[in-house]
Amino acid sequence: MRLIIYILASVLLGSIIAIAFGPDRTEFMWHFGFYTLAFVSFLALFRYALSEVSWSFLFTLAIILRLICVFSFPKHSDDIYRFIWDGSLALENLNPYVALPVSVDPNLFKDQEILLEKMNSPRYYSVYPWVHQAVFYVSVLFGSSIYWSAVIIKLALVLFDVLLMLALLSLFERLNIERGRLLLYFLNPLIIIEIALNAHFEGLALLAIILSLFWLIKKHFIKSSMLFFISVCAKLNPLILLPIILIQLRSLKNIFQFMLPFALMLSLYVFLLGKRSLINMGESIMLYFNRFEFNASAYYIMRLVGEAWYGYNPIAIWGPILTIFTAFLILLIAYIYVKKKSSSIFNYALFTYTVYLTFAQVVHPWYIIPLIGLSLFTRWRFTIIWSFVVFLSYYTYRDSYYIEPSFILIIEYIFLWSFFVVEYQIMTFSKKSENVLL
Repeated sequence: MRLIIYILASVLLGSIIAIAFGPDRTEFMWHFGFYTLAFVSFLALFRYALSEVSWSFLFTLAIILRLICVFSFPKHSDDIYRFIWDGSLALENLNPYVALPVSVDPNLFKDQEILLEKMNSPRYYSVYPWVHQAVFYVSVLFGSSIYWSAVIIKLALVLFDVLLMLALLSLFERLNIERGRLLLYFLNPLIIIEIALNAHFEGLALLAIILSLFWLIKKHFIKSSMLFFISVCAKLNPLILLPIILIQLRSLKNIFQFMLPFALMLSLYVFLLGKRSLINMGESIMLYFNRFEFNASAYYIMRLVGEAWYGYNPIAIWGPILTIFTAFLILLIAYIYVKKKSSSIFNYALFTYTVYLTFAQVVHPWYIIPLIGLSLFTRWRFTIIWSFVVFLSYYTYRDSYYIEPSFILIIEYIFLWSFFVVEYQIMTFSKKSENVLL
């Protein structure tokens, strides 16, 4: 059996290498074929590896998989060009929240023309908070080329991801949770590809979220507040967790202890950012919500209804309506949390994110990462299935037209929500402490 485990580990390793160093994202069948192979190997290792090999072997495998991806250029996302552009501006003492890429003087810095040509947002101000910008700056400062700047960014992200894995091991021991389920994060191909290959910051945000919630439970409110601020500065969407955090605090005294440091740090950040930067950043974020759509579920159904009713895509109308409706559902989840105080805050954090992504206009594969991390503290496993089917969305990049076929969306979301319904039924009637599906 141990030999089979080593073979599965080799298949996972080989599949990740094939994705990282194989053809570009237009070759969808290559990427999805090896992703499927990697995912099957990952699930088999999750089921059987711990009884045959040591934790040190599996932890080392997880780190090796990430380090290999660091030295391949991002395959499925072109965000890296904006990352390096922002860092280059900062190195020239220019504010990325004020300098519009298409308006920057030409020949200001090295590789400027290439970065501008390949960037996906040349007419928008940067939306990346200071945590991102610090990493971007360091990458350009020490990187001698676009490639090496990308390597530095990904090395930083892998370092944060390893810190997250170590933190999860420590937290599971403190909370007396069986650590075998950690393999669902450590060896998950989506985690490896989106953080170590495609250079996304969700792992850093997840690290801060989980530690913030842990210290919140332990009633260390200042630590929790500072970590929550870092999570918001890594990705803005952790703000959706604020209602359940305030409910967890329960008393006005505790709310004051949590909100005062958060408000002070946020005020200092806004002050240092400046009025013009804040306005430009806000405009770019609003443009993102009002103009972009990708791999959505509920939103696309509403868009279909809207197109039949109005005769055109009513994104400007449905976008704000969905935002308000999502906020209402998040508050409803918080209200339910009040009524069931014995339930884990991680359960409600998980479903807050699930509601947010269900009604989002844009659901990139890396957006699923926080759900996977939060689900480790719960019995829910639909997030693991989501981490597989969401990869189908990369079919859109098979050519330069970026057209999303309806059949891909139907397959993805029918498979996901069918699994969720079955899991809900089993979880409702099963008395086992572990989910019987995964």
